[in-house]
Amino acid sequence: MVLAIGITGGIGGGKTEVCRMFASLGAKVLSADAIAKEVIATDSQVRQSLRREFGKRAFLPDESLDRKFVADLAFGNDKLKNKLDSIVHPPTLGKIREEIQAARNSGSHPMVVVEAALMYESGADELFDYIIVVEADPRRSIERVVKR
Repeated sequence: MVLAIGITGGIGGGKTEVCRMFASLGAKVLSADAIAKEVIATDSQVRQSLRREFGKRAFLPDESLDRKFVADLAFGNDKLKNKLDSIVHPPTLGKIREEIQAARNSGSHPMVVVEAALMYESGADELFDYIIVVEADPRRSIERVVKR
């Protein structure tokens, strides 16, 4: 049986390092953020919904999402933040579910590990056999974030 493991925790807590450790053990490692970016870039329904909710300025002339513009609107407004989440989370979770099922069907990896900062907030916790919360000393987390 292929295990599905979720990795979550605060910014700078060490989630990526834990995922590297699992990868060294043969795990297939996925990033929920990377999958969400792919969904936004390729899913026409998601793009249409974002355009409808955030306006034409939500996309740059090259048709990529203007992340700063959308973040500035959404992260200061709970209603818009919830709307953004309701547009992006379901198809992202769908892709993660597909990846887990594909790994289970192929048996090519002993486990699938998914890094997701918003594990519980997005409902992703339902997809996993186990969830690991990664924490670091707050000073250490701040150092890591500043270094980035």
